[in-house]
Amino acid sequence: MPLRLDDWGHMVWDSKNTHALDFNDKTTTEYMQEQIVDAINEKGGYRISNLYVEDGVDFYKDGEYIFCVRGWGYLTGTCNLPSEKAAKVQDEFVDFIFEKLTKP
Repeated sequence: MPLRLDDWGHMVWDSKNTHALDFNDKTTTEYMQEQIVDAINEKGGYRISNLYVEDGVDFYKDGEYIFCVRGWGYLTGTCNLPSEKAAKVQDEFVDFIFEKLTKP
């Protein structure tokens, strides 16, 4: 943390320049993407109703794909974490994001 939206408006990077999220630019506007990143960074109160996660990393609202969490290759490759540990780290990050975008 903190996360930042790239200049092209659909990829999100962490403070170490690791790819963290990918937005679906067909279902999200740049404004919505900025609001989501701010909420995850705890700089805003943007919330998404009817948000849910599929396949462990893909976020949807009302059946429309919004974004996915990235970083598996970084965790298992660069960080050399075993799959079980990498899955735990990624699951905790997904849970953190879900909470920031759904809880008041």
